[in-house]
Amino acid sequence: IDVIVVRQPDGSFQCSPFHVRFGKLGVLRSREKVVDIEINGEPVDLHMKLGDNGEAFFVEQNENMEVPAYLCTSPIPQEAPEKVEETPEGLLGTGSGARRKKRRRKRVRSDPHLRE
Repeated sequence: IDVIVVRQPDGSFQCSPFHVRFGKLGVLRSREKVVDIEINGEPVDLHMKLGDNGEAFFVEQNENMEVPAYLCTSPIPQEAPEKVEETPEGLLGTGSGARRKKRRRKRVRSDPHLRE
């Protein structure tokens, strides 16, 4: 991807917002994956980490204070799974997390012998 970076008057850099997400094949054992970054084709000492859903994010160390485990990464928010019950008609759930099964419609056949 292309990201625009601009040097600020104080000498720091600021870039345009971006996000990176990899497909399911790229995230097998995602906890072991590190994304290497190149700037203008040159590798730099900057890396991203892959989350469980394939999202890549930066992780910064902070020596001044302890960060709780749930804040150490920036995962994509997901709805918590709710109680879901399987029925012949599909799925029934107590919350918005339940999905209905798609039902196939029966194809109506027109019999050429009955058209007369």
